[in-house]
Amino acid sequence: MCTLDFLAHAVSSLAQAQHEEVFSLEGGAPVSEAFCQLVDRCRERSLPIRKTVWAGGGFRRDRAVPRLWLEARWLLPASFSDLIASISVPFHTRRTAALGLRWWLKVASAFHRIARPKDPGARPRRSVRFLLGEEEPISPRFPPGWYNLSHAQRVEVSFPKEGGVHLETGGILAPVLAFFAQRTADAKAQWVPPLGRVRVACAGSRGELAAAEVLLAAALWWRFAGIDGVVAILGWFLHSAPGLLRKKSEAHPLTDVLAKEAVESMVVEAFLQGLWPLASLLGAGADAEEEVAGWCRELEAAWRQVNPPAIGRFGEIGDRLRAGGAWRWPPPLGERRSFLPNAYYVAMTSREQPCAWPRLAGLSRGLSERLFALADGERTLAEMALRLSVEFGLEWESAVELLWRLTRDGKLVPLQRRLRPRTLLYFSYGSCMSRPSFRETIPKFELIGEAVLKGYRLGFTHRSAVRGGGVADIVPEQGGEVRGILYRISRAHLPELDEREGVSLGHYQREWVNVEALGVRFEPVLTYTVVNKAPKDIRPSDEYAGLILDGARGLLSPEYVACLEASLERLGVEPEIPF
Repeated sequence: MCTLDFLAHAVSSLAQAQHEEVFSLEGGAPVSEAFCQLVDRCRERSLPIRKTVWAGGGFRRDRAVPRLWLEARWLLPASFSDLIASISVPFHTRRTAALGLRWWLKVASAFHRIARPKDPGARPRRSVRFLLGEEEPISPRFPPGWYNLSHAQRVEVSFPKEGGVHLETGGILAPVLAFFAQRTADAKAQWVPPLGRVRVACAGSRGELAAAEVLLAAALWWRFAGIDGVVAILGWFLHSAPGLLRKKSEAHPLTDVLAKEAVESMVVEAFLQGLWPLASLLGAGADAEEEVAGWCRELEAAWRQVNPPAIGRFGEIGDRLRAGGAWRWPPPLGERRSFLPNAYYVAMTSREQPCAWPRLAGLSRGLSERLFALADGERTLAEMALRLSVEFGLEWESAVELLWRLTRDGKLVPLQRRLRPRTLLYFSYGSCMSRPSFRETIPKFELIGEAVLKGYRLGFTHRSAVRGGGVADIVPEQGGEVRGILYRISRAHLPELDEREGVSLGHYQREWVNVEALGVRFEPVLTYTVVNKAPKDIRPSDEYAGLILDGARGLLSPEYVACLEASLERLGVEPEIPF
C-alpha cells in the first residue's frame, strides 16, 4: 500500500464515522456519566475495548483516587512494539472533557472500520492501542501493564485552552507524523525539544478533523506498512532533514559557547539516535539493526552533501569558541554544590508510583522521560548534563543545577561503576574521530566530545597496507598531551573494534587510560596503541590524514588542530576529506 494511501483511507473512514453528540455535560453532570455513555456506545459499535477502574495514589498520598481508563486495542501476538495514542481527559474542565470523549470515539470508530481489512493482501503487522483516561491535570498514570518504556511508540494527544488539537511524539514516529501533517490542511508540524521530537498543531475550524486525519494515517501506517512504507517515509525525511538540522544547529543556545561545527556534530548525532526505535518496527535481530545503521549513514550523507566538510575550517587560534573549554563540571555555582560528585555514575531511584508516567515535579513530560532513560547507571552526571544541554537546549549551568537538585532530593543516586556494565568509554585519536568512518564499525554510539590524554604525544609509528601509509599511535612523552574524541559505546561492539584495529594481527593492542573531558577525569577509558612502534614517524596517506582532520573539525581545540596540521605538513601530507 502506498504511503499516501494511508492518508486517503483516514479521510474516507472519518467521513463514514458517525458524528453524534452523545455526551452532554450540562446541568452539573459529572464526567464519569459521559464516560459510561462512551463505554456503552463503544460496545454498540463492537469496538475491541476494555474498561479499567484503577485506584491510584496520585499526588494525594493519604487516599486512593479511582481512575477510569478505556482502551481500544487491535493487538497482534507477533508484534515487536505497539503504537499507543493516549488522551488524558481533564475532568475539571467539562468542555474539554466532552470534546476529548467525542473525538476519541470518532477516531477509534474510524480506525476500527479498516483495522481488520477484508482484503487478504493488507495483512496487519503491528499492534495499535487508543487509550482514554479520566485524569487529573498534572500527570496521567496508567494501570499496571499498560506502560512499556522500551517498546511502545507513543503519540500524546492534548486539547489546549486556545482550541484545536495537538499531537506530539518522538523517535521513529516523529517523521511519520510530520510527513502526514505536511499533506493535511490545517495541520502544522513543529520540531520541539528534545531534538527529534515533533508536535503537530491542528487549529482552525477543522482542527479536530485535521488532527484525526493525521493520527489515523500514522496509526494505519504503523498497522500495515511494510518495508516500502518505511522507505517512503525515511526517503522524504532524508530530503527535509538537512534543512531541519541546519535550522536547529543555528538556533541552538550552545552556539554562544561552542564552535559551529561542534554544535552541528552534536545535533546530528542526537537526531540519529532517534532513528534507532526503527529497529523494533522492522523486527528483531541483526538484520533490523543493520537496516537502521544504513539509514543513519544515509541521513549523515545527506547532511554532508548539503554541508560539505572542508580542510581549514577549524576556527582561529585563541578563539573563545572551544569544544573542550566550554563545559566544566561543576561550574562555579557556589560552595553548597561542592559535594556533588563529578565522574560518578547515577541512577534514578524509582518512580513515585508504579506504572506512572515518568514525571518529575516542575519538569516537562519529555524532559522527565529523558531523565529516566539516561539515569540507568551507564552514564556519569557530567555526561547527563551534556545530553540535557544538547538535546533540550539547556545552558550548561542550568543542566547542572537541575541534576544537583535531583541528587539533593534523592531522585538521583550516585553509584560506583557496576561490575558488568553494558557500555564503556572509548578514546579515539586517529581515523575513528571521523564519525562517518567510525559509524562503519560502531553503528550506534554517544558522542561526548573532546578529551585530553596527558603524558603522550601523537605519532605515526605503524605502516598499514590497508590505509596505504602510516597510521596514528600514542607514544609516551613527559609533558605531552594528545587530544581526541571520547565516545560511549556498547561492549557488544568490542570484537568489531578489535578487528578494525588489527588486534588479532598484532598491529594494535588494547590499553586502558584515564582522560579529562568536561572538566572531569574519566577512567578506565579504552584506547589502542601500536604494538611494534617504528623509530620514526611514517608518512600517512592523504586520505587517512583527511579522516583525522575531519573528526577534529570543530570538536578539538584550534591550537591542537593547528599543531596537527603543521605535523602533517612536515611529513609531506596534503589531507583530503574522503567523503
